[in-house]
Amino acid sequence: MSGCCSACGEECGDLISLGFTQVCRYCFRETCLEEPLLEDFGPDFLERQGADFFLSWWWGGDAYLTEEEKLEAVKSIFAKREKRFPEEARTARREYIREVFPEWEDYLRGR
Repeated sequence: MSGCCSACGEECGDLISLGFTQVCRYCFRETCLEEPLLEDFGPDFLERQGADFFLSWWWGGDAYLTEEEKLEAVKSIFAKREKRFPEEARTARREYIREVFPEWEDYLRGR
């Protein structure tokens, strides 16, 4: 597609269509990061990228969650899975206690 780039106004023989606008390859990246495109197409894109987005948000430090909030979320997930897979939960507890056995012994002795 050829014509004028809607971002820089230059004549271009190779325009890229971004929904409501056409831009040259030089303006493409900047245009992709503009707020209207992020608002219009971002939610669907992030849904498709779900695991990558949410896990990088959570573990990448950008979540702005306190350790308490993270712990609450993980406990909630564990409780839901425990209802569906009780044996898996029992096994996870047992394996964890084996991994931290000295702390487990101290805990039991202190009771």
